[in-house]
Amino acid sequence: GWDGEPDNRLLGHLQIFLQVCQALRFAHQHGVVHRDIKPENVLIGKFGDVYLADWGVAGLVGETQARLCGTPNYMAPEMVGGGRIDERTDVYLLGAVLHEVLTGRPRHDAQTAIAALLSARQSKPFEFDEDVPAELARLANQACHVDPDARPADVGAFRDAVKAFVRHRDAAALAAEAALRFEQASRLLETSDTLETDARREVDQHLAAAQFGLEPSLRQWPDTTLALDPLRAPDGLLHSPPPRQAPPPALVPHPPHEGAS
Repeated sequence: GWDGEPDNRLLGHLQIFLQVCQALRFAHQHGVVHRDIKPENVLIGKFGDVYLADWGVAGLVGETQARLCGTPNYMAPEMVGGGRIDERTDVYLLGAVLHEVLTGRPRHDAQTAIAALLSARQSKPFEFDEDVPAELARLANQACHVDPDARPADVGAFRDAVKAFVRHRDAAALAAEAALRFEQASRLLETSDTLETDARREVDQHLAAAQFGLEPSLRQWPDTTLALDPLRAPDGLLHSPPPRQAPPPALVPHPPHEGAS
């Protein structure tokens, strides 16, 4: 089976994505573009083996799209306007499927095929909900860029970005928990200019737990913006010394927040 909790199969979906990327890399090395990548064409065998099916509309790398083919809800703009297709066309389709994994809806979610084709032709960036991992949201929008030159250069680059997220997810979970603790401390401080001893101790514990999560997060993923954001907060709250009467902050280990990935 594939990894993931019953209510969060993201990791399993990404593992399947990596297998699909392998199939596409093989096809691209032989000059073939699939042109109809969508969830219905990704088949999972009895033992977890992954198959990319329905190569009936496949084309050759570098040819011009002479006829409309594929599925409008996932199409790249060059497939609508009769443009040149290549490996980056399949990268777009991978991004469109990733979009559906992240949102539950097709990239070109429209009532009619004509409206879906117009959406594909324009390929505007999508604003994802806050609960969508930012790294994957950026990848989906980059892969579905209207300009093929702005997309990941090939399926290998797309695959590497997915693999990077899988490596970073634990660090992101720690950073998300740290950010939550920092927010809780900030709310407490906003309620009053002067805090009672018990309230100040609670603030210190939140801040210590935030620092406790940030440090291993930054070690695992030094360039994570999520982990760095609390450190850039106004007034440098994490680095502010506690009032003289406050006891030393207690380091309270906190488990990673599972919902962050």
